[in-house]
Amino acid sequence: PAYHINSDILATFFLVRGGTEHVVDEAERAVHDAVSVVSVAVEDGKIVAGGGAPEIEAAKGLREYAGTVSGREALAINAFADAIEVIPRTLAENAGLDPIDILVQLRADHEKKGGKDIGIDVISGERANS
Repeated sequence: PAYHINSDILATFFLVRGGTEHVVDEAERAVHDAVSVVSVAVEDGKIVAGGGAPEIEAAKGLREYAGTVSGREALAINAFADAIEVIPRTLAENAGLDPIDILVQLRADHEKKGGKDIGIDVISGERANS
């Protein structure tokens, strides 16, 4: 809950509870980390795209580069691109989506102009600017 101390200050209190001290410590750490991330994002005004968008974009660049080399080097680069795509694939699976369909759609999105920030919105299950 948020309580107004005065018109200029808004304070939020978190009550962290758990079955063991370890659970409480982990929950407290998670809340602290989340607050820190939001604080830095607000201060800097910058965030990194999520939802698998950076990984799809990196894999795309690697595959393009693999086309300029040959042999084992090209195979290794393509294998690394596949490995990077484990992140959006896992996001899709965890969201209850078909990972193959999502990867195909994300790759197509990233080929379009302005598509480099398209990722998976795990709440809606849709692809979105992330």
